[in-house]
Amino acid sequence: MAMAAASSNPSQRFKALALLILGLIFVFHAPGLFGGLFFDDAHAIVENIHLKKLTNIPGFFADPTQYSTTGKMYRPLVLSTLALEHWTFGGAAWGFKLGNLLQHLLVCSLAFFALRLLYLRAGLETFLAERASLVCVLIFGLHPLHVESLDLVSSRTEILVGLGFVTSLLTWLHFGAQKRTRAQVIWLCVGTVVACLSKEIGIFVPPVIFLMEYLLPYEGRTARLRFLAVRVAPSCAVVALFLYLRNALFGLMTIPMHSMHMADSDPYSGGTRSMLDQLLSMGWYLPKAVSLWLFPWRLNVDHTRFPEQFSVPLFCGFAFIFSCLLLAVLLHRKRALLSFGILAACAFALPWILIPLNVPLAEHRLYLPIFFFGIPFAAFLIREHARFERTARLPQVVLVLITLFLGIRSTLRHFDWMDRRKLWGNSLVQNSRSFRALNGLGQAYIESGDLHTARRYLERCVQVYPKYVPGVENLGEVRVRLMEEIRDKDFHDSTVTLIEQHLDGHWKDPFLRLLAARARSGRYQLSKDPEDLRFAVSWALSPLAMVAPKMLVYRTAAEILVRSGDPEVLEEALVQLSMWKQHQVEVNNVEALQIYHALEARTLLTAGHLDAAALSIRSLPGAHPLHPLQLSLYMRLHAARNDGKAWRRCASILRGMGYGIAELPRPASLPAVAK
Repeated sequence: MAMAAASSNPSQRFKALALLILGLIFVFHAPGLFGGLFFDDAHAIVENIHLKKLTNIPGFFADPTQYSTTGKMYRPLVLSTLALEHWTFGGAAWGFKLGNLLQHLLVCSLAFFALRLLYLRAGLETFLAERASLVCVLIFGLHPLHVESLDLVSSRTEILVGLGFVTSLLTWLHFGAQKRTRAQVIWLCVGTVVACLSKEIGIFVPPVIFLMEYLLPYEGRTARLRFLAVRVAPSCAVVALFLYLRNALFGLMTIPMHSMHMADSDPYSGGTRSMLDQLLSMGWYLPKAVSLWLFPWRLNVDHTRFPEQFSVPLFCGFAFIFSCLLLAVLLHRKRALLSFGILAACAFALPWILIPLNVPLAEHRLYLPIFFFGIPFAAFLIREHARFERTARLPQVVLVLITLFLGIRSTLRHFDWMDRRKLWGNSLVQNSRSFRALNGLGQAYIESGDLHTARRYLERCVQVYPKYVPGVENLGEVRVRLMEEIRDKDFHDSTVTLIEQHLDGHWKDPFLRLLAARARSGRYQLSKDPEDLRFAVSWALSPLAMVAPKMLVYRTAAEILVRSGDPEVLEEALVQLSMWKQHQVEVNNVEALQIYHALEARTLLTAGHLDAAALSIRSLPGAHPLHPLQLSLYMRLHAARNDGKAWRRCASILRGMGYGIAELPRPASLPAVAK
């Protein structure tokens, strides 16, 4: 029991150094708080309306469709923490990123004490065990590979799984081989629940705890398998309940495995990559993951690159993988920490090893493998310290250099994440055929308003990988926006062809249908072909056959009809607006109501119903005498009535507020040169 007594009393020096390390982790990762939300955060957070109300939290545990606007995932704990942060910080990006950083610090805090107990089990003296745990957490906490986990808010799934695992590990090690107590059962279950409700890989918590107890038994006594099974049973029960819930919600417990056939296999798409291609690719990606841990310099948001099958690099990669596994098995008694680190890292990496995902290697998925890699590495460093007794300063100097390298590299990587162009640009430098980087750069330029530069990157993206759906859709969006500027028949025809051909394979996408409607409408402005207008309206209204009535559907249809300028067609626009109002679609907030009334007023003005338009403008919700939208609508009304005096009064107010009026119509009585 001497070990138990020592393990229960960490030294004051240990606690002080742990606090210092936590401070360093916070300081070096703090620049990440100033970045924005993009990539997967767009659909998981920015566009996720369910995060805006705390009353939605109970629904997160029953409805997996609330996780994102793009698909179903059962990660209720992640959504709950995001909703709390949205309520606390008002949806500010830095608030979500602060949540990620604080959770990472909490994982590191628990890891200090869990690793201290683990190293004591491995036979290290108390002083060395404390040093090893400090070094391990220092490397883990500062590692630049965690930048993606911290700056990509939606990847906090990995951090929360880490929190659940470390909680379970600390609970197991703290109670040792004592008789099972209520506190042990509760905290072991809490850790497993946190891990499972954050991401599916949480189901590996009990097996890894079991593996640790087998390789590093309490006080060196080899426990019977039956005894271990009974001890880990509460955690296993949590996993069984979680899998039952997944089966009830999704109709399957895990994820369907792909067949081994090679037919129609597309390695760049997780949905169509064959299992053979998936396994062969791991001969490249797993060694690369280890190399990034050892030397985290060429970090990338898109490591996707498939080497030739049965090539020399692939054989070398598999030789490295099997050598590590063989080493872990053969030395599981003599080098238990090494075996535990390798096997536990493989366990938590197993899902993305076996399951084809769109991005085969993502840095945020390495959160827990990095933790396990550091366990034997830190023990090795501390044990080798004895070799430098005559030069006692050398280990401290090496440790300081490692700390500075990891910290500064992490900070520089955080700065990359602040600028999407720089982030994707670095990715493109490393791989000139990265279609995700080309699409990311194109999207960044779209949001900055530089549509011509965006078009160049997106056309390269589609050339590299024509099946990449986001790239094709972003290119279609850019080309549709440019149709008013580029009045060229071939450009308009190719834009319509691009979108409608893509729509043939994705006919269930309502937003793509609306994009096709806008493309047809844009071509109609040049061709004046009634067929284009008919197709545009049909495409715009077609989503009503597959989804609930939406404001965007009626709005798009009405805008297309208004742009035509045909009086008969304008009456149809009014019908679409009345349908919008009748369904009360998304008009339960001021912004949506303003959009409705503004579009209704413009339609009535174009159709010549001036009195009805004036009534719609006056009833604009949330408006006041200086409301810019209402003033601009009044200027349109005064222009239609040829009331120059009233028009000038509204124009002077808008100019004084800093708004331009060049695009607004003018009364016929005013000189054309007047401003």
